[in-house]
Amino acid sequence: MFYFVNLLVLIVYSWLFKYFKIKRKKYLILTAIHIGGIIAFRSCNTGTDTYQYYNVYRMLIEYKGDLSTLIRIYVKFPGWAVFFKGVSLLFGNDPNFYMLVSGYLVVAVTWIAIGLFEVDETQSVILYYLIFALQAMNITRQNMALCLLFLSAALFIKKKRIFSFLLMGFAVSIHISAVIGVAILLVLALNWTRKRVFYAISASVIILLSVNVLFDLFASTLSGYSTYILGAFKASGRNVVMQIIYILTFLYAIWIQKKYCLDKDMEQLLLKGCILIWGEILLGTFFSIEIFIVRENLYLQIFIILFVPIVTMFFNRYRKIYRFIVYGMAFFYFSYRVLSNYGGIMPYQTYLFQK
Repeated sequence: MFYFVNLLVLIVYSWLFKYFKIKRKKYLILTAIHIGGIIAFRSCNTGTDTYQYYNVYRMLIEYKGDLSTLIRIYVKFPGWAVFFKGVSLLFGNDPNFYMLVSGYLVVAVTWIAIGLFEVDETQSVILYYLIFALQAMNITRQNMALCLLFLSAALFIKKKRIFSFLLMGFAVSIHISAVIGVAILLVLALNWTRKRVFYAISASVIILLSVNVLFDLFASTLSGYSTYILGAFKASGRNVVMQIIYILTFLYAIWIQKKYCLDKDMEQLLLKGCILIWGEILLGTFFSIEIFIVRENLYLQIFIILFVPIVTMFFNRYRKIYRFIVYGMAFFYFSYRVLSNYGGIMPYQTYLFQK
């Protein structure tokens, strides 16, 4: 019930903020404290891999060597190790600071990106809670990379290119899967037309036919992740529910782009969004049991919290139907994760009341 009660509380005060037209910054601060707190104050026993990194953080606390040796020891994720070694130096020897800092970092950075994109923040926050918040309590290191890459994309759109590239580099140093950010920023850098979108979709089908060659390339270059690519680990099942959300959003965005007379910036944003969503649809539909592809696809999935609010800006007879389906599916997805204890998130425990 813990997660459902928090969802109800979130919906109620989100409605109040919108009804009374309270400043969006205050809403983002409150929701960051709320949702960030759920992640930040969880026990090391909440989330299947939380205890693993909790122990790694404890080892970082005890590490007394130089920086170069630390990087060599944690060559798989040097950015994560250096960052949390700095955290341990600042905050002391309590290992619970790992949950506190990582939890609030993930949410705060994501919220900054939402603010930069200037979409309906209530929709973005509720969608994040339904789709991504529970996941952030499990694969926290990748979620750190995810939020950094998300902010990198926001800065790129705002033409803050140097900061964008620096953040992407930091994300890759935390989790190598964030290298997909190169493709994401390339999509955002290009000037798109409907014809070019059609060409890109056609080319993606050809690339899809060559996927085995790409797998071999990744397996030979990404140290430490070849076992994922070669199939030693598999993700379970095809996420039909989420794919319905992405397919419906893609089709709706294409329809809006044709139906409405848009200014150049909005047209570009919709077209770029269509490319990113299409990439998610391909990966999510055809590679839903490949754990490496599932992990890569997270960096495309996060953009749904932007494009749902964007496409619902346009008033038409399909708007209410679209919103009903999307939020209904997102709630179903959320409920499934809670009730099935997906990712070891149940029962929710906090270190605040532990001796």
